[in-house]
Amino acid sequence: MYKVKVILECGSDNRYSAYMDCYEFDFGLAGFGATPKEAVFDFYEAYEQEKRICAKEGKEIPELDFDFYVPEQAKNVIKAEKRKYEFA
Repeated sequence: MYKVKVILECGSDNRYSAYMDCYEFDFGLAGFGATPKEAVFDFYEAYEQEKRICAKEGKEIPELDFDFYVPEQAKNVIKAEKRKYEFA
C-alpha cells in the first residue's frame, strides 16, 4: 500500500478541489465540489472509477492510502480530516 499526499484547497471561485501531489503512477486523481466534503467524496469516486477502468484493461492499480493536506494559506477556510471511504 502506498501513502499518497492529496492537497485540498479552495479556489478563487470558492469551490474546492482535492488532487494528488504524486507523479509516481501513470494516472492522476482529482475531485471537485462546493464543499470540502464534496471534493473529497468526488476524489474517492475518481479513485474507484480508475480501479474499474484498470480492471477492464487488465492493468493493476496499487492500493493507495490518502493523506489529505491543507496548504497553510487555506487552513482558516478548510479543516481537513483523514477519511476512509467505502462505496456501499
